[in-house]
Amino acid sequence: MFTRFRKEGPEFKLTEMELRRLLGATLETPTRVLRQNLSAYLNAAKTYADDEVARFLRACEDKVLKGKSTNEVEGDSHGGR
Repeated sequence: MFTRFRKEGPEFKLTEMELRRLLGATLETPTRVLRQNLSAYLNAAKTYADDEVARFLRACEDKVLKGKSTNEVEGDSHGGR
């Protein structure tokens, strides 16, 4: 995905499933946990002063997580239980 981000630039797109795979999550993983995992990745990128990776992670967040509530879970038919 990162290679695709570098190649496509502003036209970069990814699916929610691709982001979940990147973050080591499943469809049952709550959005809150996705945000926590993404935040940990962003903190690591900042620690290592890797601006390009940080831009990639923010683009992933913008494309998939913007507008999702923290309790929203795609594909969860069990009410989060």
